[in-house]
Amino acid sequence: MKKKLTQLRWLVTMLLLVTAMVMPLKAAAQTTITSGDFTYEVISADDKTVGVKSYSGNGGNVAIPQTVSDGTNTYTVTKIMNYVFSKNSTLTGISMPGTIIEIGNKAFYSCNNLTGDITINDPIQKIGLSAFNNCYNDQLTLKFTNLQNVHIGSGAFFGCKGLSSLGGTISYIDEAAFTSCTKLTGSLTLSADITSIGYQAFYKCSISDITCHASVPPTLSDRCFDSDVNYTIHVPYNTVTNYQSVWAASYSKMDISAIGADPVPSGGITIYAKGETAPYIYAYSGENKLSGAFPGTQMTQWTSVNDEKFWFYNIKGYESISYRLNSGSEQSQSGEFTATDNRYHDTAPWGDITDEVINGSGGGDNPEEGGETDEPAPAKDITIYVKGAEAPYIYARIVVDESGNRINPAGSFPGTKMTESTTINSENFWYYTISGYSSFKYILNNGNIYGEIKQSETQLATGDRYHGEGTIWADITAQMRPASTDITLAANSGSTDYWGTYSNMSSAARLSTVDGTSLKVYDAKVSGGVLTLIERTGCNVALGEGVLVWSNGAKVRATAITDKLNATVNTDLVATPSVAQTKTADDGYKLYRLTYNDVESKTGLGFYLSLVKDENGKVDETSLGKKLKATPGKAYLKVSTEAATTTANAAPARGFVFPGDDETTGIGEIVIEGDAGISGSANADGRIYNLQGQQVTAPVKGLYIKNNKKVVIK
Repeated sequence: MKKKLTQLRWLVTMLLLVTAMVMPLKAAAQTTITSGDFTYEVISADDKTVGVKSYSGNGGNVAIPQTVSDGTNTYTVTKIMNYVFSKNSTLTGISMPGTIIEIGNKAFYSCNNLTGDITINDPIQKIGLSAFNNCYNDQLTLKFTNLQNVHIGSGAFFGCKGLSSLGGTISYIDEAAFTSCTKLTGSLTLSADITSIGYQAFYKCSISDITCHASVPPTLSDRCFDSDVNYTIHVPYNTVTNYQSVWAASYSKMDISAIGADPVPSGGITIYAKGETAPYIYAYSGENKLSGAFPGTQMTQWTSVNDEKFWFYNIKGYESISYRLNSGSEQSQSGEFTATDNRYHDTAPWGDITDEVINGSGGGDNPEEGGETDEPAPAKDITIYVKGAEAPYIYARIVVDESGNRINPAGSFPGTKMTESTTINSENFWYYTISGYSSFKYILNNGNIYGEIKQSETQLATGDRYHGEGTIWADITAQMRPASTDITLAANSGSTDYWGTYSNMSSAARLSTVDGTSLKVYDAKVSGGVLTLIERTGCNVALGEGVLVWSNGAKVRATAITDKLNATVNTDLVATPSVAQTKTADDGYKLYRLTYNDVESKTGLGFYLSLVKDENGKVDETSLGKKLKATPGKAYLKVSTEAATTTANAAPARGFVFPGDDETTGIGEIVIEGDAGISGSANADGRIYNLQGQQVTAPVKGLYIKNNKKVVIK
C-alpha cells in the first residue's frame, strides 16, 4: 500500500512539471522603453503613458515625440522627468508635444545654450523645482499660453531672461519661481485656489498687471514683489477692501480694483446705484433730457464701492441735474432727486445713501450723527493737490448769492499758479488752499492763455482733492483717500466734547485736527467696574491698535505713516478687523461698543454692552455683551467679566458713560452709573456717591460724583 502511494505522488509531480513546461510563459511587466535618443519610463501601463527618463543624443534642436511604441503598444508621452537635460550644454532647441502635463525637477537646469521659442501651454499641470533655472541665454524666448491652474515649483524659472509672458492661470507659486526674469511683462492671472505666493517669487520682474480670483488674499512672502513697481491689481469686487488691507499694506504702490469694473470718469456728476441688476436712469435739466426719453438709459458700467457692486452713470456739462432711477417701467421707480455732485443709491427702490457711503455712517461702532439738516455746511479749509514736477494754475469760482453772482478766490482766469509743494507717498504734489468756504468749483490749467491752453474738466470740491500729473490732471482722490481719512466723532446733544474710536489694519497713522480744534488720544482700562482713560503722549497710532479719541470738534483726520510703532499692551480697546464681521466674546469676557443710550435724543454717550440683530432684523437679546458687529476702522472694549463687575451691584456694568461739559477735574475716569442711572440722569439729585456708585453721607477728601459730575472734595 505504501509503495502505491509513493508511485502516485511521483506521477502527480511529473504531470505538474510537464504542464508547467508546456504552458506559455507570461511576460514580465515592461518598465522602460528605449527608442531613438530617448529612454522612457512607463508611468501607467493601463493608461499607456510614459515619461522621458533620459537623453543620449548629440544635442542641437531636439524634438520630443508625442508617442512611442514598444512594438506591441503605443504610449503617450506625458512627462519630462527629473534631470533629463540638466546641464546639457549641447542642447540648443527643444520642441515639446502638447501632451506634456509635467516637467520634472531640474529637467532643463543650466541649459545655457538653449535658444529659440518655447511655448508651454495647456494641459501642463506642474513645472518642478528649478526646471528652467539658470537658462539665461538672451536668444531663448519662453511663453506660457492657455495655462489652467498650473503649479510652479521653487526656482522654476530663476534667472530666465527670455521668459516674456504668463498666459493662463496659476494656482501655486513657490519661492523664487520667477526671480530675475527681467523680460517678464504683461499680465498674470492667479486662480481662485491660490493661497500663497513664495519668497521673491516675482522679485526683479517687470510684470505689473495681476488678476487674482481668490476670495481670500493669498499670503505674500517677503519680497515676493518689487516695492518700487506700480502694480495694477484686479480682485473679486467684494474683496477689494480686504486686499487693500493685506496686500497694499505691504506694497504701497498697488492700485487695487474689482475684476471687470469700469473706470469711473472724472468730472461731471456721477450717479451710483447698488445691486446686481443695472437700473435705468432718467435724467433731465429743465427741458433737456440727458439720458433719453423715459425710462431713460440702462446703466452699463459698474465699480466696487466698499466691497459692493455699484452701477454708475456720468453726466457732464451741467452744474445741477434732476433724475429718477427705475427698472425700465413706471411701475418701479424712485422719487425725484437733484444732484450737484456725485450721489449714491441703495438697491431698489433706490433710497439715497450718499452720506453713508462717503462718511461711513450707519453701521459703525460710533453712533449716527442724525438726519438731514437745513443748516449750511460750515466754512473750512479745502486744499487741492496736484502731482508732478511742474506746478499748474488753479482757477476757482464760488456762487455767493441767489442771483448767481460769483467770486474767484484764486483770481481771474487762468487763476493762480501753485507755488507750494509737499511730498506724499514719496511723490511731489503741488497744492493750493482756499479758506472760508464749504465748497467751490475749479479748473486746473497750464496758464498759457496766449497759446495752446490745456485744462482739466470742471471739478467740485467739498473737501481736499487730489489730481494726477499730465495735461488733463485726472482726479485721483479715491486712490489717495486711504492715506488721509476724516473720522466723524459723536457728542451728547448740546455738548462740545466729541468722542470716537479709531484703528487702522493697513498701516500706522497720525491723528490730527481738521479745523484747528483740540485733540487727545486715550488708551482705556477697566478694573473694578471703573473705566479709566489714560492720555497718550502724541497722536500716533500703531498698526492694528485701537484707541479712543476726544476733540472739541466733530472731525479729526487720520493720515497713514510708515513709522514702525509698538502697540500699547495696557489697554482693553481692541481694533476692529479689516473686513466687517461679527465678533464673539471669549469665555469670561464682555464686549462694549461706543454708542448713545438714546440715539434719537443723542444722550448718554458711552460704551455699552454690545447687541446684534438676528436674521429677521430683531435684536438678539442673547447676544448682549457676547456678540458685536465690527466694522473696519473702529475699536471696541473687550473686558473680563471680573474687571467689569461693579462693587455696588456685584454684576458686570451695562455701560460706562462720559461725564458732562462742566466736569471740573479733567478727563480721567468714566464712572459706572449702574442700571438705574445708565442714561446719566439717575443721580442728578444733589446726592453724593463714591466711584463705586455707593451713596456717601459724610464724604472726606477725595473724588466723588455729584449731580452726575465728578467733583473733588479738599
